[in-house]
Amino acid sequence: MMHLIESFSKPEEELINTEVCLICYEEPSRPYRLQNCGHKFCFSCLDQCINSTLGDITMFPIKCPHCMV
Repeated sequence: MMHLIESFSKPEEELINTEVCLICYEEPSRPYRLQNCGHKFCFSCLDQCINSTLGDITMFPIKCPHCMV
């Protein structure tokens, strides 16, 4: 039971270093890591996310879809 509790209380630094895409939660295909925050995404997931924000002026400048940095 303790192991389960520990897995839910990981510090943010460990979450940044995860090896899953933070959009689809699968192993990233053509992985891309953002420079400002270090979050990792599939290139196609990030591309789709950015393309969906291009029509909304309130979303500029474009930010990380996970932490908004």
